[in-house]
Order: sequence, then structure tokens, then C-alpha cells
Amino acid sequence: MTIPVDLSIVSHEDFHKVLGNTFVVENTGIECTLTSVSARKPHPDLPRTPFSLTFTSNSKAILPQGTYHLINPDLPDLSIFIVPIKEEQTGIVYQAVFN
Repeated sequence: MTIPVDLSIVSHEDFHKVLGNTFVVENTGIECTLTSVSARKPHPDLPRTPFSLTFTSNSKAILPQGTYHLINPDLPDLSIFIVPIKEEQTGIVYQAVFN
């Protein structure tokens, strides 16, 4: 068993290296591509620059908002809270926000 990474220490730079890569959503049969990494304006009271990730799935099945284990061979285990934000022709678009 791999210990999941502490998400409070990850940054948008960590995800730029896997932009365009596929993540498997464990136990769902759904794969998502990381389609966007967006840094927000830094805030002096926050320990890191806030950022968001956008994933597009390969399925029309909608995962309800919640925490999912996302697997990518180039990153450690990640349990990320994602929210479905829209439907596209190829699948559902999800967003994760890190403050």
C-alpha cells in the first residue's frame, strides 16, 4: 500500500509536468485527462499560490462531486476532491481547487 501524498504541500508546478496525461479514477472504469492547470493570484495569508485543475473524462457517466483516488504513473497516489462542472461531447469536465 502506498501512502497518499499530503495535498497541502502540492503546488501547480507539480501538475504542469503531467498536463495532458491520463489519470485513472480508481474503481470507476473512468479515465480523465488533465486539460488545464491554472494558478490564481497569490495571497499573503496562504502558504502556497492557489490553483485549480481541470480534467475531462472519457465517459458520459457523471461522477458526483466527492473525493476520488486518481492514479497516474508519474505522480504519487492522489485523493482529490473533484466537482463536475460541465458536459462536453467527449465526456464530463471536472474541477479541483487547491487554496
